[in-house]
Amino acid sequence: MVKSPDLAASKTRLLKLLDAVSVDITVEPKMIREEVRKLASLIESLDAFSGDKFPRSRFGSAGKDRILEYMKLFVGEIVDGDELRVISGTKEYARRVRQLKVESGYDIVSGMTMEGMRPEQYKLVSPKPNEKLAEKWRTANRIRRMPGSSEGRVLEYLKARVGQIVESEELLYVAKKKDYDRRARALRSEKGWNIRTRYTGSLELTPTQYVLDSLDQLPEHDRKIPPDVYDRVQKRDGYKCVKCGWSYADRRASAKAQNLQVHHKQLHRRGGSNEEKNLATLCNVHHVEAHRKDIDENTFDAWLKS
Repeated sequence: MVKSPDLAASKTRLLKLLDAVSVDITVEPKMIREEVRKLASLIESLDAFSGDKFPRSRFGSAGKDRILEYMKLFVGEIVDGDELRVISGTKEYARRVRQLKVESGYDIVSGMTMEGMRPEQYKLVSPKPNEKLAEKWRTANRIRRMPGSSEGRVLEYLKARVGQIVESEELLYVAKKKDYDRRARALRSEKGWNIRTRYTGSLELTPTQYVLDSLDQLPEHDRKIPPDVYDRVQKRDGYKCVKCGWSYADRRASAKAQNLQVHHKQLHRRGGSNEEKNLATLCNVHHVEAHRKDIDENTFDAWLKS
């Protein structure tokens, strides 16, 4: 084992700074500030020491390269953010992880959206980069930079990946806000976009996955149902069309039925309320038929049996 001159120098500096920090408690403002500045220098020096501790010949000199080489040692294992800060020598380790995902296509999941992991934890799924994954994250990065609301960016990303599974981590990234889930629900129930989740009956999806089925929106009159009511109606109806019994488990790419929607028995444009008793779950095929045949609350039950 060979000692590094850089490491020895940084260790000496670190020990001097540590020795300079007073163990006495003071209440005088100037003294408090002096101690705070000493601690700030200590933290900066500790990051430098961390970077020097691990040989550049093995881990590289750039922060993201050092993170990657370290995570490759533990593929499939959870790695704490504190470890990545130490190995990279920078507090900006989270941004370096995003660079590995967005620019290079490495499949790294984080505890921000993955169940069973803390927010500051990460896992490298595969040691090899994936160009399709890189392209996905480049799209996410482009949309993330767009002006406007977080809801608008969530929609643009879902539209860019229509028909494909989108992870909540992707929506969090483009939204830049932790309320991405509420934005997605509003897009479905208030704006009429056909967004499927596990909680709308797509049991093949995990709780962190979303799918925008098509670029078609529901009619204006079906977009005013409160999200909690919308969800309760579909749950009450067993996440099935009350006309034909279709559910997401029956979904086929070539079939006309693609999603479940909530219909007003007494049509909304005729004063029908958003109360659960006036609502029913229909597949998109029978929802269109109900409106085309002008089925109302007086003929709804008979139409179901026809």
